[in-house]
Formats: sequence, structure tokens, C-alpha cells
Amino acid sequence: MTKVLLEDSRAIAGYYTLATGQVDFGDLPGDVAKKLPKRMLPVAILAWLGVASEQHGKGLGRLLLAQALLDCYDAGKTFPFIAVVLDCVDDASKAFYQHFDFLEFPGHPYRLFLSAAQLEAMMG
Repeated sequence: MTKVLLEDSRAIAGYYTLATGQVDFGDLPGDVAKKLPKRMLPVAILAWLGVASEQHGKGLGRLLLAQALLDCYDAGKTFPFIAVVLDCVDDASKAFYQHFDFLEFPGHPYRLFLSAAQLEAMMG
């Protein structure tokens, strides 16, 4: 699913794409994995999130992330998953997501996750 935010109904101001996928329980931190079955586990994937360069600094990234997480939360009521997963392109994007409590996958410093429990707490 892709959502696009338009500026003045003409130009794209920002967008995000969500998908589904799986991760191996062994890729998760030990404290998370010990509570889960030892198999591939369903996840929501934040595949893309972008803001047009002329829109930087206006808080659109934060708004798009909030909407993407709300969409994941709503979808999780029908199709449960254990986490929202994303891959960062650089240190700046990593810092952005870590500000919202995303954590690193062990051994994969640019792959981050937000557990379904954390997501639920955010939405509570």
C-alpha cells in the first residue's frame, strides 16, 4: 500500500509504502526472540518514506511516519505481526527513526524495528 501527500493538489510533498514480510526469529534480539516461536515470523515493512526536498523541515516526515504507524496498527487487528521493520539509507534517517523508539536488529545496524507491543503502547 502506498499513500501520497500532495502539495496544493499538484506536487508530491511526501509518501510512504507499507508491505508485509517475514523475519527469522534468530535475527531478533534475544529478549524479544525468546518469547516467540522458532520460525519465520510476520512483520509489517515500512518499505519507503520520503519527503520532497523543498518540504524538508516542515514536520512532514513525522506526520507521514505517524500515519504509516497508525495504518500498521489498524492492519495488525486483521493480520497480526510481531514488529514494524525498516531499512535506513544513512545515519540521518537512522537517527530519525530511533527518535521514535525503533531499535537495531543485532548485527544489522541499518535495519530497525518497532515491536508490535511498542506500537500498541504508542496507539494507546
